[in-house]
Amino acid sequence: MNATPPPAKPTKRPLPWALITFAALAMCSLVTLMAVLTGGNLDEFKSGPSWTPVAPAAESVQASRPEGQSFASGDPVTIAYDGGVNLRRTPGYQNKPAGDTLRTVSAGAPGTITGGPVDLDGLRWWQVRFAADEGWMAERSSQGRLLLELAGP
Repeated sequence: MNATPPPAKPTKRPLPWALITFAALAMCSLVTLMAVLTGGNLDEFKSGPSWTPVAPAAESVQASRPEGQSFASGDPVTIAYDGGVNLRRTPGYQNKPAGDTLRTVSAGAPGTITGGPVDLDGLRWWQVRFAADEGWMAERSSQGRLLLELAGP
């Protein structure tokens, strides 16, 4: 009879418990060592800039404006859009008669806020004086482009 030897037991790979235990102990030792060396302050080991409190700025002109408004009556403004902005007799731009546009004010022209705001046609409108002309102008275009901005000091 041909006797075949019983099949050999598959060899089990020992789990790397010793390696895992060693790594965990090494990490704990490293954290403890860092805490001892820094006196318990681990902040200096964090990466990136640290937060530094900023001193409050002097009160600005913005603080006198009602919340949610860019301008107040008497504010100096300039035209921010290079293509110029229409100065209108009344606020709004939809369904207006042809004579509603007084003139187009050029980019950089200085003016003064005299009234407003009025929210109409999805835009915020301000009454503005430019030289001898006074009318209404949108703060931003319907595409969100800035048209009017505070003049620099």
